[in-house]
Amino acid sequence: MRMRNETGWRPRRSVVFCSWAAEEYGLVGSVEYTEQFRTQLHSRAVAYLNMDLALLGNYSLKASAAPLLYEVVWEAAKLVANPDATEAAAGRTTVYDTWLARKPDPVYSTRPQ
Repeated sequence: MRMRNETGWRPRRSVVFCSWAAEEYGLVGSVEYTEQFRTQLHSRAVAYLNMDLALLGNYSLKASAAPLLYEVVWEAAKLVANPDATEAAAGRTTVYDTWLARKPDPVYSTRPQ
């Protein structure tokens, strides 16, 4: 909202963040939400990003996506500076670099898992 007020710019799409507490027990939150907003989601939603396990340790990035979004996830990871100074000093300056070094795909070694 602040950016819109200061510059007049307005995004073409909205981003909605939802958190489903105790989601795994019956999937109640997400099911109720999608049932309530079915029409709007069907006509307007572009993507659904499930953040169930947004953080689990710090060894490497783990991302899952539909095949159409693989390239988007890889390219986004290349834009994020590596927060680990040791990794950055070793030449792995982005999250993608560490992800590739620690979790290479067993079939396509030039891509991370």
